Amino acid sequence: MANEDIFHLGIKVLVINPDGRILLLHVNLKELSGYKGSAYWDIPGGRIHRGDSINETLERELLEETGLELGKRPTTLIGAALSNIRIPVGDNDVGLILFVYKCFE
Repeated sequence: MANEDIFHLGIKVLVINPDGRILLLHVNLKELSGYKGSAYWDIPGGRIHRGDSINETLERELLEETGLELGKRPTTLIGAALSNIRIPVGDNDVGLILFVYKCFE
């Protein structure tokens, strides 16, 4: 058995309006399989799908979770992190790496 861990890549978008306010979403616990913790606030995002680009993922997740369209708004990578979140996959789990992009509304 290999010692290497397996990870999914999550793409998040930090949406900032002209007043400097950040868009936060209250997480729907019914949609989180295997999560046993309390409700929390998060920024929009999700895992990258096979064949999708980072920009396609940003566009899809922002539209699905907020109804907002990314359109031609520029995005900038502001950070990456190895999350402590484990995602159930079959009889095992995988880690989650997050890339966070900034977008001005």
